[in-house]
Amino acid sequence: MIRINHIALQYPNSGLAHEFFVGVLGCAPIKAFSISPKLSRSLFGIEKEVRAESFSNGDMTFEIFFAQKGLKQGYEHICIEVPDINEIFASCRKLGIKTIVAQKDGRELYFIRDKAGYLYEIKAVSEAPDG
Repeated sequence: MIRINHIALQYPNSGLAHEFFVGVLGCAPIKAFSISPKLSRSLFGIEKEVRAESFSNGDMTFEIFFAQKGLKQGYEHICIEVPDINEIFASCRKLGIKTIVAQKDGRELYFIRDKAGYLYEIKAVSEAPDG
């Protein structure tokens, strides 16, 4: 079986990460850590110490690195399944996080763009994946 172990993203600060992963997705912070400049250079080509934190809801884990490097716009996104799209969208609206609803072949597609600039496709748990 192949499954996602974690998804690693870069956020400008811990506050934005906590707002989204705890406030919207209902994850708990599970571990804070730092990567040394030497290890960072070996893994990512960036010789600088970096702080990071992991968030999980038991089924899905996000590893968030805190750095100010800007994000580039593209097609990148993470698709996540949720039990209730309306509940997630309500949490986003409450926190001022952008929600997007688009039409494709007569059905609605749901996306969220968080305040750190990341794009998430949101599907109901019962929906079949279609890319």
